[in-house]
Amino acid sequence: MKYKIIFGLLFIFGLFLLANFKLIWFDEVYFAEITYHLMNGHGLYSQGDFLSTQGAEIVTYGPIYFYLTSFITQIGELSPFWFRLTNYLAFFGVVLVLFNQIRKHHSRKKMLYLIPFALFLGNAGFENAVSGRMEALGLLFSVIAYVLYSKNTKTLLHYILIGLCISCAYLTTPRTAILFIPFFFVILKDLFVHKNWKEVINLGFWFGIPVLAWIFFKFGGFEEYLNYYTKNTNHNTQSASMAGEFLFNGIHLSKNKIVLFSLMFISFLIPKKQTKQEKFLTINFGIISTLFLLIISDHGGHFGLVSTLIIFTIISNAMASKWKIGHLMLPAILFLNLFMFSSKFAYHILNTNRSHKPIQSMVEKHIPEGAVTVADFEFFYALREKKRDMYFFQLGKFAKERVEYFCKNTDPEYVLTSNTDPKLEYFKSHYDIETIAKYPKKQNEHQLFIDQYLRKLGSSYMTSDYSELAIFKLKRK
Repeated sequence: MKYKIIFGLLFIFGLFLLANFKLIWFDEVYFAEITYHLMNGHGLYSQGDFLSTQGAEIVTYGPIYFYLTSFITQIGELSPFWFRLTNYLAFFGVVLVLFNQIRKHHSRKKMLYLIPFALFLGNAGFENAVSGRMEALGLLFSVIAYVLYSKNTKTLLHYILIGLCISCAYLTTPRTAILFIPFFFVILKDLFVHKNWKEVINLGFWFGIPVLAWIFFKFGGFEEYLNYYTKNTNHNTQSASMAGEFLFNGIHLSKNKIVLFSLMFISFLIPKKQTKQEKFLTINFGIISTLFLLIISDHGGHFGLVSTLIIFTIISNAMASKWKIGHLMLPAILFLNLFMFSSKFAYHILNTNRSHKPIQSMVEKHIPEGAVTVADFEFFYALREKKRDMYFFQLGKFAKERVEYFCKNTDPEYVLTSNTDPKLEYFKSHYDIETIAKYPKKQNEHQLFIDQYLRKLGSSYMTSDYSELAIFKLKRK
């Protein structure tokens, strides 16, 4: 009962922050636009990114996340809260599953009550959970697969479920493939050493059928599928393949990552007594996290795939430590997470220009239904409340080419962006521009504290708000 109360309070607290803790941003809106068109019967399509896709379906990711977000937003509405809810629920599921694994082996430890907070308030994990991205959903399927396989006794049904979980993870986002690199070698051992041919074949069958159906139905074959990821260019600069953006592009270490990886590596050096199941999970999660560090190009967005696994590994190793000093790693990781979370929460509370409501009011007052707009991502939800044509101002080829395309092919009536955006100049050869609305920017009495302390933490979270947004009306010359 005590743990149910703790998790209940954490869940409600997360729901309270879900809509506003993170600003509306590019990745979220890119996915929400696909969900919007899927809800309206258009498939995995994006009008906003038409310049890049030329009307083709967006099959970079699997379909599962979009069907789930479509289902949930139809229950509620297309808004930050309802769209972000899918990934948040998945993250909460990950925390529950991992906590139950620790509790199973260390139910009598006094510090067990700290673990839900350490897992839930993980810096990258929680921010990803409320971001509208899909990593937590892919991670949930992956963690369930590993936990099922870690059981001492497995039936044929376990192998089938594992295969389905891996398939669901991959069809959420192919990036989850990084999570199953060590699992591939585990399965090879199961096949050739333990001779579990029937079980492994069933696992492969239930993984392969959904994935193959997706590949052949949407791409036409393996060659086309591989070419899509290795020869297609990215959405903005058109300078690298999709796979090239994600892999082998240098190690990017933030202060938070340095601390987490250091604690994880130290936790493996501490003498400990673990069960076979604990060893299986911590070793595999440690390998996954190390591979992520070495081969994934991450500037923060993808770290949600492994950050909670790192925290679990540190805690699990610490709880099994034969040295009492090893148990101090749990308070250490909890302190780190609380410090980072409380700093972001303070910025969320103190910054007076992070409310989305003024944006909704600006759009409702100045943008009529049926209008053609070129807009920044922050305006997405407000514009999609009614039927309006919307194209992403910040996405597709290079800036000048993008604006020329909009002017010649869409004839926009409004541009919604920052009033300091230099790309507005490109419209002036075609249109007269009039500023008709500005975000009601408030002077912040806490600005000195924000600049002197919070922003020095180095997180992009601390550098953004809605204060410079404006709406411009275009009149053809």
